[in-house]
Amino acid sequence: MFRSRSNLFRYLISIAIAASVLIAHSAHASEPAAFKADTGSYRHELVCIDTPWAYESLGRPVGAAFMAISSRKNATDELIGSSSPIASRVDIHDIIMKAGNMVMTPVENLAVSSESPLELKPHGLHIMLMGLNEPLEADTTFPLILEFDKSGMIQIQVSVLKISHSPPEYDLVCD
Repeated sequence: MFRSRSNLFRYLISIAIAASVLIAHSAHASEPAAFKADTGSYRHELVCIDTPWAYESLGRPVGAAFMAISSRKNATDELIGSSSPIASRVDIHDIIMKAGNMVMTPVENLAVSSESPLELKPHGLHIMLMGLNEPLEADTTFPLILEFDKSGMIQIQVSVLKISHSPPEYDLVCD
């Protein structure tokens, strides 16, 4: 089934992240839906980044960051990469359904426009953090650098939430 150890490792990491996202999503069912993380917004010349957040990693060597990304009116850009000093590897991923299973797949880039803002959230697009130097602890922040085609590199702070919290609400308007 797996032609190399690398493929097996990728498969196991995908399963671990999908399970983490599902556990996190079901664990917060009793939390109030209106929870808003105090992570702030980042306004750049072309793009806006709203409410960057992650769930605590609970000791696992992987995590995921989520946020909303939109562009200013009549502007477009493209998210082409990301990095962080807290992880040995950072990729853009999407989770799709394939043959009834959730499968995590790498994404090369993401188009950003005011007409189609990006919502990075559990069960979908996210920034995958692999090889964490230390666990993501609730009530802390970590730096994340987003690389855009036109806007260049933008460093943001990502707030880490307890796994029991509901996902924050996003402001998808970039004024």
